Amino acid sequence: MGNIGRSSTGCATCRKRKIKVCCATKHGQGVADVLRFASLALDIRFIFNLIFDNRRLDLFLSPLPAHYRRLDLFLLPSPALPPASVDVSPPYLYDFSVKDEDAEDFTASTYSSSRATSPQTPPKYDIPHQSVCFFIHLFCVQSSKLYAFPVIDFVPLILRRAPPDSPVCLAAAAVSRLTLADQYSGTDVRLQSGHEYSNAITSTMASLKNREVATQDATVVAVWLLGLYEALNSVMNHGRTTSRHPSAAFRSQTRADDVEFQSHISHIRGAMHLLRLRGTSQFAHPQSEKIFRVFKAAIQMRLFVLNSITSRDFGDRALDNVFTDQHEIVPSPTARRTSVYFLRIARLLEDMKEFLFSPESKCKCAHLSMATQDEIEKEEASCKSLKKIREFIDTAISVDRAMEGWSEVEPGWKLLDVRASLIDTPWSLYPGHALYYLASIWVFLYWIRYLIARIKLYEALIELIRLHPARRGARAVQIERQQIASFIGVIQANASKLLGLTAYALGDISSAGDFYISLSPSPVSSDPVNTEANLYNQRQRLRWQMPMNVVAAMQLVIPFKSLKRSEWLTGQQKGAVDLAIGLIGDGFRRQPWLY
Repeated sequence: MGNIGRSSTGCATCRKRKIKVCCATKHGQGVADVLRFASLALDIRFIFNLIFDNRRLDLFLSPLPAHYRRLDLFLLPSPALPPASVDVSPPYLYDFSVKDEDAEDFTASTYSSSRATSPQTPPKYDIPHQSVCFFIHLFCVQSSKLYAFPVIDFVPLILRRAPPDSPVCLAAAAVSRLTLADQYSGTDVRLQSGHEYSNAITSTMASLKNREVATQDATVVAVWLLGLYEALNSVMNHGRTTSRHPSAAFRSQTRADDVEFQSHISHIRGAMHLLRLRGTSQFAHPQSEKIFRVFKAAIQMRLFVLNSITSRDFGDRALDNVFTDQHEIVPSPTARRTSVYFLRIARLLEDMKEFLFSPESKCKCAHLSMATQDEIEKEEASCKSLKKIREFIDTAISVDRAMEGWSEVEPGWKLLDVRASLIDTPWSLYPGHALYYLASIWVFLYWIRYLIARIKLYEALIELIRLHPARRGARAVQIERQQIASFIGVIQANASKLLGLTAYALGDISSAGDFYISLSPSPVSSDPVNTEANLYNQRQRLRWQMPMNVVAAMQLVIPFKSLKRSEWLTGQQKGAVDLAIGLIGDGFRRQPWLY
C-alpha cells in the first residue's frame, strides 16, 4: 500500500514494525491505553458534565436511583440471573489484567497474526495489525474520548483475548480492512475486504452451528461486526462505479439497491437466529448482558427499518421476541417512554402485516363495480375488513398523539435549532443537513428511534388505506385523499428532521449549537508566543474539522437507505438523502486526523 501516513508513535507492535499509521493517541500511549479503557467504569456524572451544568445534571439524573449512576449501569440492570449451566466465559475473554506494552513478555503473551515473525527482521508494514488499530481507534477510543460515548468499549478487550482464527477476530479483520482500505484504495473497496468477509462468515456460521458449545460473547460480537460491515460497505460504495472491473456489464452498474437490501435482510435473519439461541441463562458475566443489549438494540433498529407491512421477508410471529422491553437501554423516564413508543409501534405494524396477508383483509366491496350507491354503502357498513382498517388507523393516531410534548418533560431532550451562522463552513453548501442538534449523543439515539417509528407508522397507514379505497362517492374520496396527504406531510416532516441531524451525527456541531470549524481563533499578534498560540488554535480548528462520530453516524445509514426507497418523499428530499449518505462516506475518508 506504500507510504500511507506518518511515522508511528503508538502501540509497541506498530513501533517495532515501523508502521506508518496506527491507533496512536495524542500522547503516544498506544494500544495499551486503547484496551485499558475498556475495563474502566467511568462515572456518568463526569460524562454529563460535558453536556449539562450541575443544576441541569441534577434534574436529569434525579429520577434515577443512586446505584444507576455508574456508566457500567447506564444500561439498567436486570434481576438476578441464574448461573449458566455451561462454561461460556473462557479465560481469553474475561481476564481483565492488562500488561504494560513495554514489558518484555507483552508481545509473547498477546495473540498476533505476526507472532511467528522474528523481531530481528520485522516486515516494513503489518497491514492486518495496522487495520485493527485503526478500527479500534475510530470506533472505540475516539467515540469514548471525544464524545463520552463508550457504548462499545467491550470490543478491544474481546479482540485482544480472542485467538487470531476466532470468528470475532476474522470479522474485525474484515471491518478493519474495509475502513482502512478505503483511504488509499481505488474505486471498489470490496476488492480489498471481500476475502476477509467471506472467511468471517464461514467461521461465524460454523460457530453458531456447533451445538456442543454455548453461544459465547465473542460470537455475538462477531455477528454484530458482520452487520457493521454491511452498513459500512453500503456507505463506502455509495455512488461508486466499478470502472476497473474486467467485465463491461459489471463496470456499467453500481450495486443495485435491491441487492443491497437483500444482503441486509439475509444478515438480519442470521442475527435473529442468534437472538433466539442466546438466552438470559447464558449471561455468566456482567459484560455479557451489556454485549447482548447493544446487539439486540442494533437488530431491533435494522429489522424495524428494513421490514414493511407489504413485505413477506419476515412473515412469522417470531419477531415478537425481538420487539420486547426486556434488556432495553432506559437511562431515564423519557428514554423509557420513547422505547415503549418504538416497541409498541413495531408490534402494531406486525399486527397490520399479519392482517394484510390474512383472508380477513379481502373485502367484498371491491367486487361491487356494478352496484348502486346504496348497495355499496350498505356493504361497506357491514364489512369487517374496513372496520379493522379503521381500528388500526384510530389506534395508530392515538398512540402517536400520546407522544406530543414527550421531549419537554426532562431537560436536555428537546430538538434544538442550529442558530450559528453557516458562513465559512462546509455546511453552507448543504444547509438542510445542519438544521438541528441535541444536548447528548445518547439523546440522539432515542430521537432516531422516534422519528423513524413515525415514518414507518404513517407509511403503513397509507398502505392500509390504499388496500381498500373509498367507493361511497366524491366526498368520501376527497376525505380519503386529504387523510393520505396529511400522512404524507408527517412522513416528509420527520424525514427533514432526520436529514437535519446529519451534521450533528457527523460530529461537526458542539453541544452549544456551534460549528467547530467556525470557532474564532485568538487575534493575530506579532509576539512569537502569541504566534505559537495562533498556530495552536489553527491546529485545533483543523482537528475539529477532521474527527467524526462514527458510532452516531452509522445509526443513520440504514434509515437513510430506507428513505431513499420511499415513494412519499419529494424529489428534493431524495436527493438530500443521497447526499447525506455520501457525506457520511466522506466522513470516513477524512480519517485519520492530525493532532
